Amino acid sequence: MTKHRVVFSPSGRCVQVDEKTTILRAAQIASEPISAECNGPGACKFSGDRVGKALRKLAATDRISHRTVIVPGHVSVISGELEDVLGEGWRVLTGPQEASDITPLFRDVWSGYQ
Repeated sequence: MTKHRVVFSPSGRCVQVDEKTTILRAAQIASEPISAECNGPGACKFSGDRVGKALRKLAATDRISHRTVIVPGHVSVISGELEDVLGEGWRVLTGPQEASDITPLFRDVWSGYQ
């Protein structure tokens, strides 16, 4: 099977993959952060409806007094649907793209919501 060298820019990370390997899979192998948007039917199982149902099933909606949920920046497209599912009084904030940016979010943004 033919191998291909994939180089990610601007990080310069590089990986050798088989010819049928997707770019997303190559990025995972190379530990390259990459956004995978959900644009096709059945392509994405992460939805506001599913997250809202999971929060209810875990009884989180009964235990969270601040009524604020933070979703990762990569899935901000679900925030409106999630707000609808959770109902009145809930806020959905879009968090950072990368987990390393969570500290500034809490320092600069979260303090205003408490």
